[in-house]
Amino acid sequence: MSLKKIIPNPFDQNTTLSGVAQKAEIIKEGVGFVNIFKKIFVLLILGFILVSHLGVPKEVILLLVGGEILVRLFIGYTKIKEIKAVGSIDTKSGPKSYRQLLITNGYWEFLKSAVSLFGNGLSLLLVLIFFSKDIIDFLGYYSSILPSGMSVQLASLRYFIFAFIIFRVFECLVKFVGYGWVKNIKETDDFAEMDREYLVIEKKLKLLTLVPIVVLILWVFYFFRVPYNISLVFGGAMVLMIVLSFVSIKRVQNVDFRSKNKNNERVSPQLRHYANEKVVLAIFGIMKTSVRSFSVLGVGKTNCPENSLILTNTRLLMVEVPVSGGSAVVGDRQYTPDNFFFNRGEIRNKGEEILRTNTISKVLEITKNDVAYGDIKHLTLKNTKIVIEKFSGEKLSYFFMDKEYIAPLSKVLREYLQERFVEKT
Repeated sequence: MSLKKIIPNPFDQNTTLSGVAQKAEIIKEGVGFVNIFKKIFVLLILGFILVSHLGVPKEVILLLVGGEILVRLFIGYTKIKEIKAVGSIDTKSGPKSYRQLLITNGYWEFLKSAVSLFGNGLSLLLVLIFFSKDIIDFLGYYSSILPSGMSVQLASLRYFIFAFIIFRVFECLVKFVGYGWVKNIKETDDFAEMDREYLVIEKKLKLLTLVPIVVLILWVFYFFRVPYNISLVFGGAMVLMIVLSFVSIKRVQNVDFRSKNKNNERVSPQLRHYANEKVVLAIFGIMKTSVRSFSVLGVGKTNCPENSLILTNTRLLMVEVPVSGGSAVVGDRQYTPDNFFFNRGEIRNKGEEILRTNTISKVLEITKNDVAYGDIKHLTLKNTKIVIEKFSGEKLSYFFMDKEYIAPLSKVLREYLQERFVEKT
């Protein structure tokens, strides 16, 4: 698979949000190979130190470290299979492919966790069965030469091993539960709806994972006799974090993209209507240079959601063509810039569908701002950047990605603005 096919190309009008998610997953798994080799290298060094300097029986190290290395190699093999499975999904088929991508990823993540659990568990079991006496002798020797406080810690090694096993089992169960939840995501034609459901699942899984971590840390505090006030402060902070997680999950669950798409808050308080107004050119896929987004507990919006520029015979219309996510911010996903860079095909298709109605009223329904030609003092077009300066002193700046629009845009602007239009290269 060539690098060109893997890296998302923002200049490609055929890129989709599902396609970007697919390529991001392939990149993540590819980078994971580097981490595997790093872990194997560290394990080899650790095994050498334990055998040569601390006198740990080499058979024990061979089972533990060797077993972990075999697990990492097998996980590397599963990554290759996962990359092939993810890469075979046809993201051009529409948003429904995103659900297939999530299910495929969930399956392989669970499989890797199960393999890791099985390998670690088998290695520990074999060590305890065949080398328990050697381990006891090893701990007894070091307990006799170390200070009493440290000898207690060595004698308590079995508790840490038990905690390690419990955590690996819990991790595998979380992956399994997550895989089951992902399979239950409702298949729709709206990418944003499915992504919202997946974000809720991710937040729930993080909350599940947080519980045993809190329990372990509190146990460590108790084991090492950490002062009560410190434990109380930590416990209070964890409770607050859990409460905020529940609130965030609820907020994300309540996001209604359909109502957001219907919301038509305009920048212009009173949108004027002109007789005999008609569309002469449409630029699908624009974004304001000063776009800003904000969110609170996982949900927010973008203040400048316009994604297309419609030129009529009387003015410029900055419109928001209804596409996946609209102007919403949900989790880490900001739909306005995401759609601009990676989903302009949907903007174009839905925008052209609106224009086929041949009624300017349909365009005005999704207009966020407008600038009459008579109000423009100067308009500068520099490559794919548009800078509008009005007689009132207000300045507006937008840019677009598709260079095919430059020539027709220049022609129309020159016709209606004449000497007030400046084109720079």
